Amino acid sequence: MMKKITLGVLVALLVTCFFSCKKDYYFDTGVHVAKYDGTIMQYLKSNKVMFDTTVQVINLAGMENVLDKENVTFFAPTSSSIVKSVRYLNRFLRANGQLSLIHISEPTRPALPSRIPSSA
Repeated sequence: MMKKITLGVLVALLVTCFFSCKKDYYFDTGVHVAKYDGTIMQYLKSNKVMFDTTVQVINLAGMENVLDKENVTFFAPTSSSIVKSVRYLNRFLRANGQLSLIHISEPTRPALPSRIPSSA
C-alpha cells in the first residue's frame, strides 16, 4: 500500500515537472528603469489615458504646486478608480436623499428624490 502511494506521488511530481513552466507565454522586454526625469504632475499629465481625472481632482483641490515642486510620495489613483468612486458615492447619496455630484468640477446639486413624498 505504501509503495502505491509513493509511486503515485513520484508519478505526479514527474508529470508536473515535464508539463509545467513552459516559456511560450513569456516575452523578455528588458529591464524596466523605475526612474522618471520630471515631477509627479508632469508624469500624470503625460499619461492622460490613466490619470486625466486624477489631474483634474488635483487641480480642483489646489494641490498642483505641492506635487509639482515638493519632494513627496504620491500613490495616484487611476481615472477609472475615481470615476467608480464618484459613481458609488452618488448612488449612496441618492439613496439617502442627499446632494450628489454631477461632474467632478461641479461638486453638488440637489439629488433626485429616491421616493416621492406623500402628502399627509
